[in-house]
Parts: sequence; structure tokens; C-alpha cells
Amino acid sequence: MTDGGPTVVALGVHVLDVLVRPVEAIPEGQGGQLVEQIRATAAGTAGGTALTLAKLGARTRSAGAIGRDPLGDLLVELLGHLRRRRCAARRDRRGRPPALRRA
Repeated sequence: MTDGGPTVVALGVHVLDVLVRPVEAIPEGQGGQLVEQIRATAAGTAGGTALTLAKLGARTRSAGAIGRDPLGDLLVELLGHLRRRRCAARRDRRGRPPALRRA
């Protein structure tokens, strides 16, 4: 895609996904398992879409709510690594993720 093309705006959910591999079986109860790789990435209907389109070369913008907590900070940092992408995130000042706010 070229710089002169349209800009895609993704509005909605931004999630931090944690990807683990390989997983041969889900541990029972509170058990654990050693794995070779753990990665975190931006996901959600807006975050994942904008991230994928940006990786493909599209000019993207995204907007949504992201918590003002360590996981929210990591998500904003991951989104900021793409040069051609901007994220307009509303961050809760009390440090709670958006899903935990009172209505």
C-alpha cells in the first residue's frame, strides 16, 4: 500500500494477548508447564486489525480505551512501535482497566 492511499481507522476493543508455545496439554488445577516461548501482542477487534493492516503497509489509526496499569502501558508501548500507526487511547486515571470501571 502506498503513502498516498486511504487511512484505515479502527475504533473499538484493544486487548493485550499473551501467546505461549508450544502447549502440549493444559495443566490441571493450579499446575504449571515449561514452554519455549511467551510473547505479548496487541489484539482485539480494533487493536489487532490495525496492527495487522499496519504490518501490511497500510496507514492506520486506532482509538479505544486502554487501562492505566502495567498491562495497559505494555499495550500502548507495543502499539507505538509501528511507525505508520497512531493510537488514540483513553486511559483511566485511577489505574484500573476500562472493564473494571463503575458505570
